Amino acid sequence: MVDEIDIYRSAKLLIDGLAADRAKVHASQTADQMLAGGDMDGKLVWLAILRAIRELRRTERRGSEMVN
Repeated sequence: MVDEIDIYRSAKLLIDGLAADRAKVHASQTADQMLAGGDMDGKLVWLAILRAIRELRRTERRGSEMVN
C-alpha cells in the first residue's frame, strides 16, 4: 500500500494542477478505470486520493473562514 504522505502529496498535486472540482472527478474516474481493469489495489489508492482531496479542500475552506 502507498504511504499516507504520498496519498496527500498526490492529492495536492491534482488540486494544484486541475483545481479541486476537476481533481475529484479525475480521481473518481481513475478509480473506476482501475476497477474495470481488475486492479483493486489501484482502485483503493485512487479512492484514498479522492478522500485526501476532500479533506484538503475541507481544511482549506475552514482556514479561509478563519481569515475572513
